Amino acid sequence: MKKLAKTILLVTVMMVTALPRLVAEASAPPPRISSRPVRLALFKNGLGFVEREGEMPAGVETGEFGVLPIPVHGTFWVDPVTEGVEIKGLVAGSEPLAGAAIERDVGSLTELLEANPGRELELVILGPDGKPESLTATVRILRRDAGETPAEFEAESGFVDPLVTSSNLPHPSHSHMHRSVPQRQPSSAAALLLLEAEAGQWVIDSSSVRQVRGQDLHYRTHDKAADQTRASLMLNVSGNDEGAKLKISYLAKGITWAPSYRLDLLDDQTVRIHAKAQIINDLEDFENVEVHAIAGFPNLSFANVVDPMAFQGSLAGWLQHLTSPEPARTRRESVVTQQMVTMNVLQPGSGGVLADFDPDSFAERGDSDLFFYSLENVNLKRGERGYYPLFTSEVPYESVYDCHISDTQQNERNRGETFAEDVWHALRLSNTSKMPWTTAPALVMRNGMIMGQDTLYYTSLGGQTLLRFSKALDVRVSSVEREIERERNVRYRNSTWNLVTVEGTISLVNLKPVAVTVTVRRTVEGEITLNPFDAGLTVPRSGITAVNPTSDLTWEVNIPPRETAELSYTFQRYVR
Repeated sequence: MKKLAKTILLVTVMMVTALPRLVAEASAPPPRISSRPVRLALFKNGLGFVEREGEMPAGVETGEFGVLPIPVHGTFWVDPVTEGVEIKGLVAGSEPLAGAAIERDVGSLTELLEANPGRELELVILGPDGKPESLTATVRILRRDAGETPAEFEAESGFVDPLVTSSNLPHPSHSHMHRSVPQRQPSSAAALLLLEAEAGQWVIDSSSVRQVRGQDLHYRTHDKAADQTRASLMLNVSGNDEGAKLKISYLAKGITWAPSYRLDLLDDQTVRIHAKAQIINDLEDFENVEVHAIAGFPNLSFANVVDPMAFQGSLAGWLQHLTSPEPARTRRESVVTQQMVTMNVLQPGSGGVLADFDPDSFAERGDSDLFFYSLENVNLKRGERGYYPLFTSEVPYESVYDCHISDTQQNERNRGETFAEDVWHALRLSNTSKMPWTTAPALVMRNGMIMGQDTLYYTSLGGQTLLRFSKALDVRVSSVEREIERERNVRYRNSTWNLVTVEGTISLVNLKPVAVTVTVRRTVEGEITLNPFDAGLTVPRSGITAVNPTSDLTWEVNIPPRETAELSYTFQRYVR
């Protein structure tokens, strides 16, 4: 019997000794999963694809991530790298934050009175007649309106939108960023105050208090711990016997790259092209990261849909968000110039002309429709901007003068009048480098002096593009069109039309002391009937239901110094 009693006593002592440790283990937060970005792919439209490496302590089944940017729907992935480890699930949520209350400055006179209980204070209040009165009293709060309680944020669920919170949240590198702390809203709600003075007691509304005076006033207050929430992003795994390495990847808004070029004209045939990438980072900190700046036109159908793991709203709200994203076509058509730079656009009328180049250079690109300019060991904190050289190449060019006469211009003019056309000095560049050129601004320089700037359009390996950089003053082009015949009441497509024959003349003048090459492109709505100067003629590009076809006539004319040249063409158009 004594032996049994000793055994019971021993077990009791062991349980009592172990109980604090068991309670502490049960209440301790789950281990943190440390992670850092290691690779970044940048698009030019404000999106970046981030790959992180994470590590989970050995023997742990449940771990907690720190703050991550809000991912695009369908792009947030967590994969085990360590063999034998299996992802069981990932849960994003929030819970009440236990522990000490958060201290802060008072945000209203009511809070100031709350922070100084039982003290004799001098108050300035508005009396019944609306005039200010001073009195000395001890103040006690009888009832506080619910509107004065702290207003909570919706739980961040472990994700932070840098485009929204960059100005009002701590830096994401700070360890406490995984806590969602509410902010107090300025409140106009009132409280009932009991004032006790020698003359007696009375109750007033706190909204009538205009000023509080006192010695050594307490101006700090505390938010109740129950009012706080803690965002959580929990990962559950199995097979983590020796520690688990993880790969976390996502596409997120908040970072972009902006390319640009400088073209140094070395002589009359060769240009040195310098390319750089400027990175705007409002996403997160990057340290020794491998960066790939993407050139291409990717299809990102859900770029404006938040991933369900990070969506801060109801199920109905997310379903509505999913089914009504911003239409990509509307975005592209709304700002044409911006799209040219943020995406990759071929030059209008380029026709995919190929220059002489090394075909082996294609091997470096492969058959992908995207090209990646790579940068090593990039360090860029959130809120910083970076400047990084990409490449320098010497490529051939031709100095040409470019003139485009649109059909819209001619339609708005009176027949028989002569009009001066815009002529641009341009560079016809041949991409004989080892990489394509993405659409970006291009600055043209000669002998250290600026010559002009324009958009250099996407140019593939071996392709050619035209870059206008200044208006030509000594190369002039004028045009005139005359109606030479009109046939009335012509039946065409089950309707009656007038068939008009028009003759056009284009005059070119070179006032320079050197020979020049002028490229003239005339867009014509109508059927070309005479082309005596053998202009290049595009296949009609109008719809099959159009009454008149639309074509481009293109001439390339070499004009000796201080000489002139003349071009002509004839076309027919059905009109009413």
